[in-house]
Amino acid sequence: MLFCVVGRGRADIVSVEGKPMSVGVTVFAMQEGRLYYRLPSGREVERPVEQIKFLQVTGWDAFNEAEKLQQAGQWRAATDAYERIPENAGPFGALGKLDRNLLVRCRLLRAYDEDGRFDKAVAAYLDLAERMPAAAGPLRPRKLPAAGSTFLAPAAAAVDEFLARHRGTQIGLSVAQWRQSWPGPAGTGAAASAPAESDGTKQLRSELAGIESLIAANRFDEALRKLEPLQNGKAGLLRPEIFYWQGRAWLGKSAGRQAADAQRDARRAGLAFMRVAIHFPGNPLAPECLFRAAQICQQAGQQDSAAGLWSEVVRSYPAGQPWTEQARQGLAGTTPGAASQRQ
Repeated sequence: MLFCVVGRGRADIVSVEGKPMSVGVTVFAMQEGRLYYRLPSGREVERPVEQIKFLQVTGWDAFNEAEKLQQAGQWRAATDAYERIPENAGPFGALGKLDRNLLVRCRLLRAYDEDGRFDKAVAAYLDLAERMPAAAGPLRPRKLPAAGSTFLAPAAAAVDEFLARHRGTQIGLSVAQWRQSWPGPAGTGAAASAPAESDGTKQLRSELAGIESLIAANRFDEALRKLEPLQNGKAGLLRPEIFYWQGRAWLGKSAGRQAADAQRDARRAGLAFMRVAIHFPGNPLAPECLFRAAQICQQAGQQDSAAGLWSEVVRSYPAGQPWTEQARQGLAGTTPGAASQRQ
């Protein structure tokens, strides 16, 4: 996989929600909102960046000071400290390939959200959603302001500009749906043009959001159990999303399993993804599902099938970024970026 390499300090610290602090680790990569680090035992671990409570990177004093402030709950001071970190500081670490700005934006987003600065949190989130589309769901700001808040208008304007650039894509659909959950009237612009949803559809969307969180936390069996009863006639327009999250759950479950079990789960993931691509070709999820199905074929040694699916992505979804570009990489014989594999 193509990683954003973080560096090779030997005394890094990572604290994850619900787990003991890991001291003396080596943080070595971040991809699509997931932090990769190596424990002193040599075992490699990955965690979603939104689950990281505290992070210390050896030799990066300005960042470490901001982390200490947010760990202490001093959110305003933390945001100020993150904002003072130079954006053009250049590469960091022994390999010189850390995108410091990306990591800072992830941490700054959390601090803005905790500090109740919704407009700034939304701006940071939209920036990250463009850079890491596959991680956009888990990174969303969690603290919505009250109806009538002065933060809503600038945040809504930023979302409308974002949707104008990403109309018809998966990330555009995801952000538009999130926008509809905000308090107060739908407002003007792209988000307001969406048709009203029934209470049943809203409830189903809420359940799918919970399933998305389970998958982000690697709780694949639980996600699959919750998805099973949703496959009925009442799913309506959300059927492609149900198939999509089934595919994501089976794909995540396949990671790290013994060969036979991994292949079986990967095939189930591929079938779920192809249901979206075949039955709902106009859905914004279709290009991603085709790409993921191609990647599963490639990993199974079915190169011709993978190439055929990648060609279909390029031919049918020229605007379906980032999946179209990654499909081109696959056809060119290079390893696709596949931010998709959050295992």
